Amino acid sequence: SNGADRGALVEELQAFRARDLIDRVELQETFRADPLIAAGWRGILSLAFIAVLFVTLLGFGVYSYVHAQQRRLEFALLRSMGLSIRGLASIVLLEQAVVVIVGIGLGSWFGYQLTSIVMPFLDLNEEGTRVLPTYAARVNWPVIIATYGAMAGVFVAATVGLIVFFSRIGIQKVLRFGEP
Repeated sequence: SNGADRGALVEELQAFRARDLIDRVELQETFRADPLIAAGWRGILSLAFIAVLFVTLLGFGVYSYVHAQQRRLEFALLRSMGLSIRGLASIVLLEQAVVVIVGIGLGSWFGYQLTSIVMPFLDLNEEGTRVLPTYAARVNWPVIIATYGAMAGVFVAATVGLIVFFSRIGIQKVLRFGEP
């Protein structure tokens, strides 16, 4: 309760055991009063997350482009030997899917492991005692789904782009001039 009874109870408990008493309501008021506690870390972490997502998607796009430039001759040879557009699409889709699935799988697993390693240390103050309330890991599913959706969008765009690129290769030109 938050009335006079609560105040009397808190005073009585403080007189009885002042060291071990933690007033949850007082802690919540302190957290609400300090805007850095309420919003500081959330903003910093959100900005860092968006930056990492952007760099990841940009890296995948650059990887796909460089990979396509390096493999032009190989795909021209496959096309000259009779590989259909459907076969070409299957190869590109399989290659890209392996890279993305392994990347997302390992990234998610490492993130989970890092969280389980780091979280216990966030509960300590400078004196090595536990802070209250303790930190709790929370999975923000809408953000994770949106992130995986953005990755899937870039994956689909890169894969379609590669399929179009490889299907439009001038087979005779590439084979005539050859590329190392």
